[in-house]
Amino acid sequence: MESGWLEAAATAVLAVIATIQIRRELDAPKSAWATADAQVGAIAYLLRRQIRSWLGSGEAGSLMKWVDRQSPQALRSHLDRAENRAEQLAALAPAASQRVMTNVSEAFVFLFSGTEAMNQYALERQPPSLEVIMRMLDAQRDLASCVEALQRGPIPVYLDNSELILKHVHEQENPFLREADRILREEDEPARLGAAAEEPRHSD
Repeated sequence: MESGWLEAAATAVLAVIATIQIRRELDAPKSAWATADAQVGAIAYLLRRQIRSWLGSGEAGSLMKWVDRQSPQALRSHLDRAENRAEQLAALAPAASQRVMTNVSEAFVFLFSGTEAMNQYALERQPPSLEVIMRMLDAQRDLASCVEALQRGPIPVYLDNSELILKHVHEQENPFLREADRILREEDEPARLGAAAEEPRHSD
């Protein structure tokens, strides 16, 4: 009687242990993906900030203007740093989740297409050929697509949220921005009042 109870208890314990082991094996890849996703996200965030600094306002030709302001050494340093980050992402991507791996692959292709055109433009400098100018406009679109791909997956939402919060804090604490906002509102006020005064009034 007692041995039967012990055997039943032992079987139950073994079943629990087996279940825990199976769950650990199933969770292990997810844990590995989460770790890789976090590593990829941090690098992707830095790469996106760097590319955004190149694109500036995003208007047509802004990338060419940015390159024109760089010395050959500074430009090479920028491109090397961005390409090194892209290579780090590519090395980590196979261990990441499928979504992150797909977006990293897309961003990688767009980035190197853009930096190749930037190199070519920098070599020609002044005056660049029409073909190179067109390639630079394509490069600007490619780099914007790279940023979009990074935002879709590798960059975690909490980093974007933190960036927005920090921007809001800086704007609130910056007296120059507050003063500029006040001046702009004061300049707009007469125009708004004048437009209101010119509106025809309809009698009842």
